[in-house]
Amino acid sequence: MPQKLKKIWLNKKDNKYWGKYPEYQFGKPKPPKRILGDPEADDLKYYFTSKGRRLNMTDQMIDEELQRRYEIKKDEIREEIQDTLQRLDAKSVGDQHTVTQAVNKFFESRLLELEESTRPAYIRHLNMVKQTYGHLTLNQFDREKIIEFRESLLGVVIERKGNGLGKIRKPKTVNRHIASVQSLFTAATKDWGWYEKMNPCSQIRQLSEGGGVERDPLTPQEIMRLWNACLAENGNKMLLTAVVLALSTGAREAEIWDLKRKQINFDEGTMMFLKTKNKKKRSVGLYAGSLELLKMMSEQEGWADSEYVFPSRYDVNKSYDFRLPFKKAKAAAGIENFRWHDFRHCTASFLMMAKVDRQTIKEIMGWKSDSMLDRYVHLTASHTSEGHQKMIDKFLKDLPKAA
Repeated sequence: MPQKLKKIWLNKKDNKYWGKYPEYQFGKPKPPKRILGDPEADDLKYYFTSKGRRLNMTDQMIDEELQRRYEIKKDEIREEIQDTLQRLDAKSVGDQHTVTQAVNKFFESRLLELEESTRPAYIRHLNMVKQTYGHLTLNQFDREKIIEFRESLLGVVIERKGNGLGKIRKPKTVNRHIASVQSLFTAATKDWGWYEKMNPCSQIRQLSEGGGVERDPLTPQEIMRLWNACLAENGNKMLLTAVVLALSTGAREAEIWDLKRKQINFDEGTMMFLKTKNKKKRSVGLYAGSLELLKMMSEQEGWADSEYVFPSRYDVNKSYDFRLPFKKAKAAAGIENFRWHDFRHCTASFLMMAKVDRQTIKEIMGWKSDSMLDRYVHLTASHTSEGHQKMIDKFLKDLPKAA
């Protein structure tokens, strides 16, 4: 039912009024402004005079009002279409931000969340990206551009200062550069909403880094020579202790160098790694020799002044840098083509050759999958051969032999 209209006197000189629409107080025969509707609606059928008499609207009045409402609706639709076209024509989020902006935001918001040991590499890699491609938008820095960046790195002589100076950049190092770019796009997508497409780095295959252990594990003779060289190089036994821990625990370089006193439990003879590569805590046992070396270090004057097991000689708030003394010790021991990380390969090799079960090896080394174990399978070949020979001697020794 239509709403009952009140009588509102608008202009006594004019005998017409428009009920509940006082804005039409001058008596002009204009229907009220309302959304285009049914021409049979009450407001398009009649109006009242000042004496309350109801008069029907003429067909011309109705047609004029419908036309007016049609124009209003058409303008509204036109505005909606324009708004839609503008939204469709607007730049996507990947076009609104440049690579430079993304790199700077990554340094501000994500860098401190990374492991301290990996931050310098991220800074170096992403600054190289920013220097060459910083002017591009994230959408423009696509798969083809990233492949172009990768190719510009591969096989090039490293010019930056540090251990890599003068060396040819290897595929493994190039893969680390691309991994940094992938982290940049992941943050832009998931953290900031700056990118809405598939991560372009996920569409690029990794370069082959070459499988297997790069060198054979240290022999007992090499270990003894290195032991003596470490004692001669570092009189306070820090280098020797670090080397023994690396060999006996299989810990990574950063896990040893940045080791803190609170991670060692002398009563239980264990060492806890809190920040590992796979984000999982790991505890390892300390054999008697390494535990004795650590106790000797703990008794030295000033050892408790730092939270680090191996504090820097110049700043107790920093860890010791073993690069130079380790390099000298290797030279004195006559050991070539050996990196600190190769201690980890030695530990895994010794565990495999000692026939330790695979699950235990994974727990000691901090591996999640069996793929790393498969790299050391060939090291058990001699033990397997001995087992075959025992079986032949016991059960097959009477088989006829070739003439």
